[in-house]
Amino acid sequence: MKVNQTMIDELRGCVRGEVLDDDYSLGMYSTDASFYQIRPIAVILPKDESDVRKAVGLARKNKIKILPRGGGTSLAGQTVGEALVIDFSKHMNQVLDFNAEERWVKVQPGVVRDELNEQIDWDTRIYEEREQSLRYVCETPVLLEQRLFQIGRHVSQLVSQN
Repeated sequence: MKVNQTMIDELRGCVRGEVLDDDYSLGMYSTDASFYQIRPIAVILPKDESDVRKAVGLARKNKIKILPRGGGTSLAGQTVGEALVIDFSKHMNQVLDFNAEERWVKVQPGVVRDELNEQIDWDTRIYEEREQSLRYVCETPVLLEQRLFQIGRHVSQLVSQN
């Protein structure tokens, strides 16, 4: 899909975060830990939720797919595609709230599991330490919902913004 430079310029004008469309950056974002290589249309590193909303709105207006990305640690190509890549790992990587008693956590989509565990008391950790190779796996809210456990019982709710 050939993207109109006007759309890229419009994206740059409406978000505070970085917009990447140079050959080097697009090459870097065309791979993950899988064997797939698919060049994205452009990459945005949003500073906040407002940037995400504006980028998604512009993509919808231009009929361009979006692809959220954490750390690019996918082993099956989920983080590559001919789309507007929204990389949350640089700016949107904070733990926003944690309730040890109810065992839930509210995070931004770029949070990495080990960074989450560093901020949570050992006795109340949500994630158990597993393989060393998974140390820096990025988690999105959907994955957090799937993996939140409370003493062997799946927690079916994830507190999120709106």
